[in-house]
Amino acid sequence: MSNDLKSANSVKTGKKFSKLRKELGYSVSGIAENLFVNIDYIDAIEKGNYSIFPSEAFAKAYFQKYKDFLNIECEFPNVYDEHKEQKFKKIRKEIKLPYALDHNTKKLIMSSLIIVCALLFFYFVTIFVNPKLEIEQAEYDLDIKNFESIEAAIKKNKLKVSDNLEKNLLNQQLLELSFSGECWIEIYINEEIIEAQQFSNGDIYTKQILSSFKIVVGNADLVKGTYNGLTIDFQDNINMLNGVSTVNINYD
Repeated sequence: MSNDLKSANSVKTGKKFSKLRKELGYSVSGIAENLFVNIDYIDAIEKGNYSIFPSEAFAKAYFQKYKDFLNIECEFPNVYDEHKEQKFKKIRKEIKLPYALDHNTKKLIMSSLIIVCALLFFYFVTIFVNPKLEIEQAEYDLDIKNFESIEAAIKKNKLKVSDNLEKNLLNQQLLELSFSGECWIEIYINEEIIEAQQFSNGDIYTKQILSSFKIVVGNADLVKGTYNGLTIDFQDNINMLNGVSTVNINYD
């Protein structure tokens, strides 16, 4: 409790208690002993200051006990009611003060509400009023997709042309052989052997040779070949005794 939990009425009532106690010949300590009450509570009632009591109920109980002992006619002073009223007035003042001073806050709130309303308006306009824009955009997207398809086709054709060109370049000076049975080959450049292999049915052999060369094939009737896209006729040069064919190919 605060130290100012008293009023003019409580002080006046306390003086009545003190005066009657003295007339009856009791000391403050004597009253406390007779009532089995803390001496400070008796002193507080006589001074009219009830801040020492832990609650209003305690204060009323000890007041009534002292009153009955002295047999005095008086009412409990309304210090608690007055204190509550003062406290409520202070709270109301504290609550009212920010509202009174906070004019800028009101302006800020109003500005914020206007901004929010404007954003909501813009949102609803975008959603409900602009379906045509979405359709037009969709049509435009379709045109873009068509363009992208054309562009992709062009790129694909370019790649295809590029692949064919590269393939054609690689096909130049390219030796290609296919085998339908057991065969062997030897390849010479300037009478120096650079390749010697054996093959079986279904095998394929390719090699780029960038100079004139000589190819010797065993079981030549089981071999077909081309160089630089031109057919190599192994049958014309075949040795009928051993089946070996020797072909000299000039590099252009």
